Amino acid sequence: MQFANLRIGSKLGVCFAALTAITVLLGGLAYGEMSKIYGQGEEIATNWMPSVRAAAELRIAANQMRRVEAEIFLPAASAGRSAKQANLQERVKRLEAVEKIYAPLVTEGDERRLYEEFRALRDQHLQNQARMLKTLDDASVTAAQRVETFMGESERAFMAMTEKIGAISDFNNSHAELAYRESQAHFSRAKFELIAAVLVASFAAAALGFWITRRITQPLHQAVQAMDGIAAGDLSVAVAAGSGDETGQLLRGLEIMRKRLGAIVAGVRSNAESVATASAQIAQGNNDLSARTEQQASALQQTAASMEELSSTVRQNADNAQQANQLASTASTVAAQGGEVVGQV
Repeated sequence: MQFANLRIGSKLGVCFAALTAITVLLGGLAYGEMSKIYGQGEEIATNWMPSVRAAAELRIAANQMRRVEAEIFLPAASAGRSAKQANLQERVKRLEAVEKIYAPLVTEGDERRLYEEFRALRDQHLQNQARMLKTLDDASVTAAQRVETFMGESERAFMAMTEKIGAISDFNNSHAELAYRESQAHFSRAKFELIAAVLVASFAAAALGFWITRRITQPLHQAVQAMDGIAAGDLSVAVAAGSGDETGQLLRGLEIMRKRLGAIVAGVRSNAESVATASAQIAQGNNDLSARTEQQASALQQTAASMEELSSTVRQNADNAQQANQLASTASTVAAQGGEVVGQV
């Protein structure tokens, strides 16, 4: 089914569904980018920064342990050796405790490699530390030899361990900065995408609103014009229905009404012409009848005159007959009297 033939409610539903889809897409884009920003911030807060703090604490714990080692193994710090050794064990435990805090934060890849290298160097240093502690009770090992070992092999192992701690700290610092830059990049991209999406959604909403408004109001305007023309008596303009929705049905109904009104008007006009023709014929017949009536009246007048003349003639004839009868009677009387006279003679 074509979109133009859908009902107005269906068209509005499609347009609102499109706007809803655009809004959902806009929300999805915003949610996705905000989730990335949140993820970067969470990674900085829960991984990189704690790792940086843990690396710093590892360095502090290692330095404190080294300071206690110096107090134990250097000749100027031989007094209170047992307490110092106990303090050293506490420092070692502190180093191990900080390492346990850092270990779950280690990411796979380069950081895991740095951490494993650190553990190897830590174990190497603790092994050197254990061997040096054993020399404290060995009379064959002089203080100078212990100092030499402390400043040589032990120092190199400690420096390698602390350098690895520094590498771990630098790695986490760099990745924290990288995560921050990525979060800023995500924010900038999210801001751009949101602005673009809002513009696209606004343009789409305006275009859909303008389009659906024209699809509804233009046929209604055409229907109003057609109704005005029909009301004014103009039945010559055809009404075209371009869709199958309610407005199209309205226009088709107006076109059917216009055609039927035209047929009715044509029928009335034909009947009026027939009535006019019949009236003209009746008038002509009336005129003919009037003429014939006048002729008959004239003939009647002539007949009446003739009848009067005839009546006069008849009266004259009657008078003449009466006179003749009188003359005849007189003649008879005279004749009779003449016979008597003759007889007497």
